[in-house]
Amino acid sequence: MGGQEMGEKPLFSVILPFYNAEKTLRKAVCSVLEQTFSDYELLLVDDGSKDRGLLLAERFAKQDARVRVIALEPNGGASKARDAGIGEACGEYLMFLDADDTYDRDLMEQVAASLQESPADAVIWGVTEDVRDGVEQLVTSRKITVPAGILRTKEQVRRAVLLLESRSLYGYFWNKAYRADAWRALGVPIPVQAFNEDIMFNLMFFQNLSSLNILGTAPVHYNLRAEVSLTRRYLPEYYPLAMKRVEGLLDQQMDWGEDTPDVRKRIADIWLRYLLSALERNLDIRAKKKHKDRVRFLREVYQSRLYRELLPDALPTGLGRKALAFCLRKRWTGGCLTLGRAVHVVKTGMPAVFRWMKAV
Repeated sequence: MGGQEMGEKPLFSVILPFYNAEKTLRKAVCSVLEQTFSDYELLLVDDGSKDRGLLLAERFAKQDARVRVIALEPNGGASKARDAGIGEACGEYLMFLDADDTYDRDLMEQVAASLQESPADAVIWGVTEDVRDGVEQLVTSRKITVPAGILRTKEQVRRAVLLLESRSLYGYFWNKAYRADAWRALGVPIPVQAFNEDIMFNLMFFQNLSSLNILGTAPVHYNLRAEVSLTRRYLPEYYPLAMKRVEGLLDQQMDWGEDTPDVRKRIADIWLRYLLSALERNLDIRAKKKHKDRVRFLREVYQSRLYRELLPDALPTGLGRKALAFCLRKRWTGGCLTLGRAVHVVKTGMPAVFRWMKAV
């Protein structure tokens, strides 16, 4: 294998939390163990699994000295599992992988080469979204990347943030390598919430970041299941947590003194994307919302901070977001609700079209 032999302090610590992931864990772990770069450790964090995932993890640890197992009990969620792995990690950089995703074989080699060219507080790369059917056959695949770059100043890093967010690459944990000393210097745990815990932590990590390497490749595979990815569990907290994300982006840009009309236009596009999704989710039978509840929801939107601060500068790019911005400016509640219903019909009845709509 390439790379230097692992010393007392490996270059990378890969933290892989899992819970009842026996069916996918082997493939995820093998994608790490088959790397062309060898200077790493792999921490498998069992979050109180009820299946045979822990036994599988322990088998890997017996076969490869780079693998360590951390067993937690009871189940505490992904944030606490990742924090437990970080507490045991010895590497100079922290990397993450979910139990149903995989790395390309040369991911670590790419990251190491980037750091050799220019040491940095973090390295970020693109994502390959793979949609698979019930028998694991690939249905569709798309690569999400941004241009490669070496950013050596705070100003350069800050200018890159919204580009990364526009491609959904700012928030994820598993498309980054974080300098462990910089992570621990924050002294804060990963937030515990239903989703978006990754972006809320990254907002803090990137706040004063002065160096960042960007790979123009997509060497991590984010695996979605065609039959479940569009009907995943209903999240009552979706809208407030999504708005918290957008407010965090806006507040960060304001704190940096980068709060220009162009920046607000770009954040407004992100806001409209989440708001349109919230309107669609309000039609989910699990939301238990009647028409009057959906009308009340929009009235609250009209009174929100983001409506006041972002809508005046909004120049959205997508057709759905353009239509939503028009309806919001007119406070045309019926039009907003009709848009949400149209997205719901496409999402539930034409999932392939819905995935295409999300990609454009």
